[in-house]
Amino acid sequence: MKPISSLILILLAAGSLLSMPVRGEDHSETSGSGGVEPAVKEIIKITESGLVPPSITLRKRDGSVFFLNSTSDSLITISIDFGARKTHCASENLKLDRATGKISSIRPIGPKDFALTCFPDAGKYKVHVTGVRNAPHGVSGTVIIE
Repeated sequence: MKPISSLILILLAAGSLLSMPVRGEDHSETSGSGGVEPAVKEIIKITESGLVPPSITLRKRDGSVFFLNSTSDSLITISIDFGARKTHCASENLKLDRATGKISSIRPIGPKDFALTCFPDAGKYKVHVTGVRNAPHGVSGTVIIE
């Protein structure tokens, strides 16, 4: 039963990734007519060279970021420092440690797999990824919410 639930999660994520707006697209037709603005979603790819992009800025609060393992064979772990800020959504492989304020992966994330979390509060969030083959000390980046 577990492989089926994993497949469903992957298919939902793939559909979400395919329907994501491209940075710079104009979605103003939904916001001025009383409609709901589209959710802000971004992707940070973890590659053999590091994070791409190494830093992103979301101008809308409550955005979400997909951390996609784009390496060919690295098993990565992710840690995101939320400090005292709140969080309310994360994929099942991420867990909040209330003592440190960090969300971290509880098991390695394989190639072509991902983790996702929401950022409901303004601020600067430090991201650290370990397990990238070419970066023995890990790679770091930031998510900025304005």
